[in-house]
Amino acid sequence: MGADRAPVIARRSPEEGLQPYLRAIRTRLPMVLAVIFTALIASLLLASKHPPTYETGAKLFINPWPQSDTSLLDIGLLRETGDPTRTMETAVGLIDSHAAASRTAQRLGNGWTRERVEDSIKIDVRGESNILEVIASAPSAQAAADLANAHAEAVLALRRAAVRREVAAAMAQTEARLRSPNAPTGDAAIRLGERLTDLQSIRDRDPTILLADRAEPPAAAIGLPRSLIVALSLMAAVLIAVGAALVLEIVDPRMQDEEDVVGVYQLPVLAAIPGLSRRERRRLLESPLEPIPRTREDFRTIQVQLDRDDVEHPVVMFTSASRHDGKTTTALQFALSLAAESHRVILFDLDLPSPELTSRLGLADVARDPSEQASVPLDLDDLMVPTALPTLFVVPTRGTGDPVVAGALLRHVPSLIFSAAGQADYVVIDTPPLGEVSDALRIVANVDQVLLVARLRNTNRKQLELTRDLLERSMVWPHGLVILGSRDSRRRRLGGPRRRYDETVVPEPTTGSTAA
Repeated sequence: MGADRAPVIARRSPEEGLQPYLRAIRTRLPMVLAVIFTALIASLLLASKHPPTYETGAKLFINPWPQSDTSLLDIGLLRETGDPTRTMETAVGLIDSHAAASRTAQRLGNGWTRERVEDSIKIDVRGESNILEVIASAPSAQAAADLANAHAEAVLALRRAAVRREVAAAMAQTEARLRSPNAPTGDAAIRLGERLTDLQSIRDRDPTILLADRAEPPAAAIGLPRSLIVALSLMAAVLIAVGAALVLEIVDPRMQDEEDVVGVYQLPVLAAIPGLSRRERRRLLESPLEPIPRTREDFRTIQVQLDRDDVEHPVVMFTSASRHDGKTTTALQFALSLAAESHRVILFDLDLPSPELTSRLGLADVARDPSEQASVPLDLDDLMVPTALPTLFVVPTRGTGDPVVAGALLRHVPSLIFSAAGQADYVVIDTPPLGEVSDALRIVANVDQVLLVARLRNTNRKQLELTRDLLERSMVWPHGLVILGSRDSRRRRLGGPRRRYDETVVPEPTTGSTAA
């Protein structure tokens, strides 16, 4: 016996160009799509809660009354101060007032309030000119124009009303003086007449604040369009998702796809078995001796490929690199597929640190204590337990964490395997993960075929590298890989993965070099 065949080892060509990026995205496609979908929903919600804003402005011309003209000092006109900036600030105070905002809200109606108007209006001085712009913001172009014009008209109406009141009072006073018995004469009378003319000229308007240009509906909203915001959000999400996928590709030690596994250990992929559904996993726990119908053909494919070695009563060992890689399930399902074809199968549970097979089949009570077995000669017939399937027998173990006891017990294993091969059509052995426990190396010299089980998104890269190095240093060439959790249900045939490789032939080991 001995898994001593020396196959052609395929050396993978280095990935070039966009291949590493595309593989990182492909292996983490659910995460990438989740990030993009979340960004899309968030951008749509943000766009719906923040409608587009339109801005436009009505222009007011500020024409302060000259300082030199003292005829209308008692009228509250905007006057020159000698400092243009200060003059414009005074004008802004007149325009940006609570009274103007309240009057604008009354003009617009439709739920407009003074506070809302004040939040939607700003007064801007156009450079160093005498132009003030009443800038309005609203959810629609027409509403923005209406708001700006309404506010400008409200300002002018308030100024007009204030000037009219003051002018009316001043005119009445002036006329009274001209009609009084003590009315001035001469130059004084002329000045009163001129004052009366000036008052009449401004009676219906404030000549210092004039409408220069009405607001027009803007052609487009300010800021970015909704469609562009959504597009930019999606672009940012794609960049973030791809970046996260690449970072995870670097830092995540787990194998993500078949290329990952084969890249570390270049072996033929005998079967790529899709992950089990929750219902199938529950059924597996409830009825461990029932084959999973969906995977039956996968295990028949493995059997066909192993039978091509033309080994009589083959001894097949299953191991893995990491815990929870699914080697126990794979070994059991393979044994069940053989038993279903009426082959007599003896299934060994030699995972001494964690005898999951024994536990799953409910045989812990009938299994022998390893510390007792280690010190006495063992008889296969005493250890073998029949199952509900007439052609399937199990050699259970209670397991041990003591390496001394485990080593002593494993010394009896070669004779047990030899006896089993004489009684069964197939001997199937479940061993501990070689990347964590070296027990499998003590057994491998007594088996015909070694199958390495890897589970995507679980198998640890470093442990797989360690497993590969241990087997290669022991001159052991596994028959192939069984990959679980594959998203691609296409079955692999003997001859390895369908990819391009540079091949390097490994020399034939010398006879007997497979001993662990």
